[in-house]
Amino acid sequence: MESSGLKDYKDNDIPKGVFTARFALQPQDGDHLGTAEFNTFMVLVSTDADKALDTFTKFTPMVKASGKLTSSGHPVVVSLRPESATDGTFPTITAATSDQKAIRIRMPGKTGDGQTAELVFDLVYEGHGHIQ
Repeated sequence: MESSGLKDYKDNDIPKGVFTARFALQPQDGDHLGTAEFNTFMVLVSTDADKALDTFTKFTPMVKASGKLTSSGHPVVVSLRPESATDGTFPTITAATSDQKAIRIRMPGKTGDGQTAELVFDLVYEGHGHIQ
């Protein structure tokens, strides 16, 4: 696959293409200990492999489909950093950390019991986590 020149949070090349973005929690196993400050991520999957909302109902098939996009087999991941600030202008560019740039986004959402909620997070678009 031809590289887009972009890198994901694990510093893998992101290939050129069109992707769906799936929410995922980083596995809480020894392989991921200390790699990211937050365990919330967006996993990119090729639209060729993800054509319906219910394509992936389980974690493993989703990350395997995404892993086909990288030479390492690791899924293409983008860090989502939770943010509590709900005021101001959205979207806005932020510095998630001294070596990461992000865009702060506010979106409508729902809680597990169906109540409406406002989701605010920083989507890290430059910089990466602690590479092992």
